[in-house]
Amino acid sequence: MYTSFRVKNFRCFRDLRLDDLGRVNLIAGRNNSGKTALLEAICIHSGDRKSKTFLRDQSYTSRMLYDYRRSRDFDVDSTSIISWDTIFNNFDTTKSIEMSAKLARSQLSLFDESSSDSLEISIKPQDSKGFDEALRQFRIGDFDFYEDMEMLEIKPDYRRQADYMLLLNGGVLPSRFKSKPLIQSDFLYAREKIDSGVNAKRFSKMRQARTVSILIDALQIIEPRLIDLEILVDSRRPLIYSDIGLVKSISLSSLGDGMNRLASLILAMGE
Repeated sequence: MYTSFRVKNFRCFRDLRLDDLGRVNLIAGRNNSGKTALLEAICIHSGDRKSKTFLRDQSYTSRMLYDYRRSRDFDVDSTSIISWDTIFNNFDTTKSIEMSAKLARSQLSLFDESSSDSLEISIKPQDSKGFDEALRQFRIGDFDFYEDMEMLEIKPDYRRQADYMLLLNGGVLPSRFKSKPLIQSDFLYAREKIDSGVNAKRFSKMRQARTVSILIDALQIIEPRLIDLEILVDSRRPLIYSDIGLVKSISLSSLGDGMNRLASLILAMGE
């Protein structure tokens, strides 16, 4: 659990510090004041390395890699306006992004009491030491074939090895090596479709731990008719179904997006 958090030079934040964080925290503010940016910063600090958390668009994927492997006619000369500088405050990549936090020690059982919990994010220049070695972590062979590439280096103090993300021709390539996150976290993106399969797996864990009543009690605030929840298989997919006193159960998603998102949050916290 985070008890304090500080972020510098990330998106709209030059230097933001939050103290006295609790188990539940309410973040309020005007539109475009940095609420989502704060959640993204915390998610990145905890270990999230998804491109959509950094670039805020799910379309920036590594599909160009497969196009390259299929054909040499892939348009590598096309320019892209997408750049890692969008995540830096005022687009200033000369200053590193810094994130640090204090966490409840119970969440850091694998680390020493003296271990650090900060990280630094910066652009790694192509002429810098170790760039070629870092580039080998990506599943591409002919590096000279690509001229326009930007490598993002993420260096956590609590781990020796840095993480890298390669922005290449408008898409993000993942590194071969995936490091373990500092703590378990989950970020529900506003425009992202909720994964019903993930929810079903998490619900099964709650059912096994006999803690489903926590989820039901919370959902009954929105839908008082809710009696019980269960897993049913629909077209080979396990889904969460709800009993609200009708002649048969209906899928949880049928009760509305609010119910579905609240359930997703509680299921993520219960994992």
